[in-house]
Amino acid sequence: DDSKNDACSGVPPSWRDDGIATHERLVSVSCSPPSALSSSSVAFRPNSRSRLTAADAWRFRGDHTFHHVARAVCAAGCLPRKELFETWEAARVISDVFGHRMHTLRVLDLAAGHGLLAHLLLILHPECRSAVCVDRRQPGSYERLSAALLHTWPHLLGRVRFVNAKVEGATPTVDTLLVSVHACG
Repeated sequence: DDSKNDACSGVPPSWRDDGIATHERLVSVSCSPPSALSSSSVAFRPNSRSRLTAADAWRFRGDHTFHHVARAVCAAGCLPRKELFETWEAARVISDVFGHRMHTLRVLDLAAGHGLLAHLLLILHPECRSAVCVDRRQPGSYERLSAALLHTWPHLLGRVRFVNAKVEGATPTVDTLLVSVHACG
């Protein structure tokens, strides 16, 4: 019905539960290892705090951008599993809302930590100018993750940088998109 569609028009598709969503739900992750490894079923919880490692890459065999990102994250070996899934969903929501404007924007990822959100937004929107990750200190995972993502997406080189600073010191302009996944600390 049209009134329902009008009411939902401002809601990002990835938040909707009504089938109107334009993006496929994607986190299709295999829970059983390739036959060469084992024939038993292995529990795989996306919300686990366990670190993704190269040994987990087989779980992301698809050709969707998410699967390529997940394999790069596995290669980096420094990110908790839940961070991949949470950050991917945040990037999808941001894309749903601001995707039509990304070509005019610079991303400012506040309390960026490992910087995955900034990288994801540039991967999903190659037309976006640049991204700056701001956090009080740069974790060791930032360099490792960035290098793994650059290996797959070399066009990111020189477009993402990290600034050690308090969030309060960030100075956005009218063409800056402020984003964050965990701006709680």
